[in-house]
Amino acid sequence: MELKILSFNIHHGKGLDKRVNLGRIANIIKRSKADIIGLNEVDVSFGKRSQFLNQAAILAEQLEMEFVFGPVITRKKSDKTTGEYGNVLLSRIKMRSHENHLLYSHSYLAEPRGLLEVNFEISGKVISAFVTHLSINPFLQRKQIMDIETIVQRKSNVILMGDFNMSPVSRNHSYIGKILKDSSETESGYTYPANKPRKKLDYIFIQGDITVVESKVVTMDPVASDHLPLLTKIIIDE
Repeated sequence: MELKILSFNIHHGKGLDKRVNLGRIANIIKRSKADIIGLNEVDVSFGKRSQFLNQAAILAEQLEMEFVFGPVITRKKSDKTTGEYGNVLLSRIKMRSHENHLLYSHSYLAEPRGLLEVNFEISGKVISAFVTHLSINPFLQRKQIMDIETIVQRKSNVILMGDFNMSPVSRNHSYIGKILKDSSETESGYTYPANKPRKKLDYIFIQGDITVVESKVVTMDPVASDHLPLLTKIIIDE
């Protein structure tokens, strides 16, 4: 079975023109024809910057997809949740189960990080899709990758996507490369900054009975976010 996987840091819908516009994000996803989409920096009733909207639910409704939200930051007032921020997985394919894992973090150094897991049954196989957004601090990043390793090594078929905040020539990329295959390792794949991309920060890694057909950066609307999305076409091996 052939599938398209999209990884996109949407910067809570705020584009390079300083405008928050979820319609642009939805249009990019729709035109990509992706089947499974991992999103980073999504607000759910988080604050004024995104008009307290549930961005995950809005995008899912506009795209007519199932979704799961994995919060990493939760705002509370008098023991009541007032807003959340984190990762999202959208899918055209029915989800079997899901779990949100919190990764190693240090509250005094950086914001919390998480790993959103969604499991599917595709072509008779269990496919585990993960979405993450790692720290910019190399030490914390390594610790978070080690947490991810512990989780994904229990899975047979893995798709791991997100904003890893690392260079493809970094030690941390080499470390994760021992566990999973970089789907775009033969291309530059620059995704940041969106208007003049010169860094590869966003990745889709795979493992198991999955073959990569092609991987490319989507450049149709470079103003919609500060990152460009990465699109990878895969085949689930029979």
